[in-house]
Amino acid sequence: LFFLSERGAVISSTLFSKVISQSLQGIQKHSFQEYLYSITFGVEVITLRILAQFVTLISDGSLLLVMVVGLFIVDPALALTSFTALGIVSYSLYRMMHARARKLGLLNSQTDLRSRESIMEALSTYREISVKSRQSYYVKEVSNARSDIAKILAENNFMPYMSKYVIESSLVFGGLLLSAVQFLVQDAAHAVATLTIFMAAGSRIAPAALRLQQGALAIKGSLASVKPTLDLMKSLETVNLSAPSEVAPDVEHIGFNPS
Repeated sequence: LFFLSERGAVISSTLFSKVISQSLQGIQKHSFQEYLYSITFGVEVITLRILAQFVTLISDGSLLLVMVVGLFIVDPALALTSFTALGIVSYSLYRMMHARARKLGLLNSQTDLRSRESIMEALSTYREISVKSRQSYYVKEVSNARSDIAKILAENNFMPYMSKYVIESSLVFGGLLLSAVQFLVQDAAHAVATLTIFMAAGSRIAPAALRLQQGALAIKGSLASVKPTLDLMKSLETVNLSAPSEVAPDVEHIGFNPS
């Protein structure tokens, strides 16, 4: 996280250097709020929400692999059944929610930019809007944008809880079903042992699978919200960062006749 934060600072500095190295026509291609959003918040999302989340996915994926291999060694049939059922549930949740997560991320970035632009425009042109009595227009614009953002954030924060309860409910239901089958086809001692192994492994596998699924959704949503930053990076690829040669001002004014 410290490494990624430092890289984010370097990327932000480089982007800012490229922005102010452009011509006036180049700078005017984007609004000031787009520059502010992309250079600061957008870079933070890339480094600390996407790349850091990807590292977490690798960690949880490794843990899940170790647990599954261990379960296969202890009881191959139980491992195959558990892994298949949990995989189907997790993948179904991901497929159901990944498109929505991407759409919410894109809507969040667009609405946030609109809100910032309205606030900045109202503050920078305060005299004009006061003379024309346009305060109510900007208040309504900002209010609508913040209301839309509130709904988006609420849904974004709700999605992980839905995954959590679905996977936990699946684990409980799977344990009950497994115990019923084991008591029917095996003796009580074997059934209890199998159920104990399932619940012990499930208590570790289910959270790891949940984090994998939520991490994938978080990356999907964040990718949409960093589109302005990625577009800015692409548009600045050809900008030369070589320091401009400093020209000493002419203070002697040779040939100037004050009369």
